[in-house]
Amino acid sequence: MVYYGHGLRIKGFILSMQERYEEAKKYVAEYSNLSWFQGLDDIGKKEVDKFRIWGKGNGLILELNTGNKSVIPEFMEYLEGNPDIILQGMLAAIESANRFNFSVDELFEKFREKLPPVNSDVTYINGTQLFHFWYEKAVYSFKKNRLILGIEELLYALYLAHKMKYYSGFEKSVSLYREHSDYATEQQKWNYKHIVEGVFDF
Repeated sequence: MVYYGHGLRIKGFILSMQERYEEAKKYVAEYSNLSWFQGLDDIGKKEVDKFRIWGKGNGLILELNTGNKSVIPEFMEYLEGNPDIILQGMLAAIESANRFNFSVDELFEKFREKLPPVNSDVTYINGTQLFHFWYEKAVYSFKKNRLILGIEELLYALYLAHKMKYYSGFEKSVSLYREHSDYATEQQKWNYKHIVEGVFDF
């Protein structure tokens, strides 16, 4: 059962990465309910429950990825019960909000304090996710004409990219900053200069 479930998860993940979301939903729905397997012992039942929880979260993310903003309240409830995926979930939500132009202000306010600090020791994978979150959050703020806030968020992304030597992310952040630099405060301009020079820490 476990191998079968993981096989479905991998197929769903690959389809999601290819942005074939409707196809991915079918695999997520399938591994969300594996209770039909016969002869499950206590360990097997726990594994079934794990797949159900994963399926619930991934199903909600797929709904967001296809522009269904009505699931946001349910998604917030899911994140409350599964704090280990808050960063992943918030990244998915902000990317969808930018793609489909809907608001995730309430979600951001609720979970912002639970994000890893930009100056914390994070793995490369988590650090890359955190970079993408702050970059997308900056784009979100710029779209809403929150220019100074957007620049502050972009500086978080720039700092993370520099810290991790994530060069493509660094170049992307510099490019977006230059598009909006006229709106930066003097302090933000100073911070930008020193991040680029590698002598700034949050």
